[in-house]
Amino acid sequence: MNDYFNSNFKTLILDGAVRAGKTIVNNRIFSMELKEVKKRASEHGVKNPIYILGGVSSKTISNNILNPLLNEQPYLDIKWDKNGSFTLFGVKVVLAYTGNIGGVGGIRGSEAWGAYINEASLANEKVFKEITTRLSAPGARLICDTNPDNPSHWLKRDYIDKASDPEKRIKVHSFNIDDNEFLDPEYVATLKAQFTGVFYDRAIRGLWVLSDGAIYSNFDKEKMVVDLPPDTTFQESYVSIDYGTLNATVFKLWRLYKRKWYCTDEYYYSGREKQRQKTDEEYVSDLEEFYKSNNLKKGQAKVILDPSAASFRTALKKRGFSVKSALNDVINGIRCEMSAMNTGLVYWSSKCVHTFKEFGLYIWDEAAANRGEDKPVKTDDHCMDADRYFIYTILRKLVGG
Repeated sequence: MNDYFNSNFKTLILDGAVRAGKTIVNNRIFSMELKEVKKRASEHGVKNPIYILGGVSSKTISNNILNPLLNEQPYLDIKWDKNGSFTLFGVKVVLAYTGNIGGVGGIRGSEAWGAYINEASLANEKVFKEITTRLSAPGARLICDTNPDNPSHWLKRDYIDKASDPEKRIKVHSFNIDDNEFLDPEYVATLKAQFTGVFYDRAIRGLWVLSDGAIYSNFDKEKMVVDLPPDTTFQESYVSIDYGTLNATVFKLWRLYKRKWYCTDEYYYSGREKQRQKTDEEYVSDLEEFYKSNNLKKGQAKVILDPSAASFRTALKKRGFSVKSALNDVINGIRCEMSAMNTGLVYWSSKCVHTFKEFGLYIWDEAAANRGEDKPVKTDDHCMDADRYFIYTILRKLVGG
């Protein structure tokens, strides 16, 4: 808070670890900024000043800013209008959804007296810059918070790294998770245990670090490979599928036993390696045999399918399979799978030989990382994709994904 009161900044950026208190601080600053904006605008003869509140979506703005603000200050009198804007402390607050370029429609042409952008590293760069161009009123300034990302990310390159230039008037304050003294130590320990590698450095240590090397460096074959007895009674089952044409097609059987999920079997067929591509109907027949060999009926295990496999989805449904499209958010899916591994939620059978091979080959794309992108190399990833489809689609709420 001292940076807010004592600095002549144009842009204030709070960056660092998750749950470190960045948003709490900025929410309080947001209230103070609105009061200051009303005062400053009145001095310039402006009765209805505009302030921009930005977030990835309406849901994140509500969850991260408005709901916590009202919980902390329940006496606040927020008046909403029919266009989705609201008035607080005599200032009209216009919402900008920063997740995609369409989110700037409500602010184009406006002169703003300030802006607050939540989760700034997730913002579309063009939307972020459009918001900054609206800050043309006297004394207008920007506050934002962000978790770390790739060190080549535009927010790091164009703003955080420019804080040493006095002409830019950018103030950056960094947090790590231990800065938040109000968090329960047991919760902090649990949170730290969920993250590994680049995600630990970013989410816990609050560092802007490069994604490089093996993605699942936390895979421990001695601890994570478990063969259950053949007569084990399972509570629930799913089959996740990564579908390929020339690339490999993979089926993975996931079964629940005593609150833990076990990948008990895998199917792997590569048309490129075998020099013969199978048809959709042949793959459906193979899946029927896969169910039969595992004593499963079609109604006992829903298929979690690669969302791009439209023709295969149709073929599966024609033959009586229940199909759910997988959530294909690669980076959040990887983060979720790492957490599931670290907390002992998922295990693999010794049958999953192709999976074990891919764990050693699945790496971050170095060239993409140098461009500011986090993405895996698109080879040796078929079992990895099938696992991620299941874990992120079905288990993400259990691991905070």
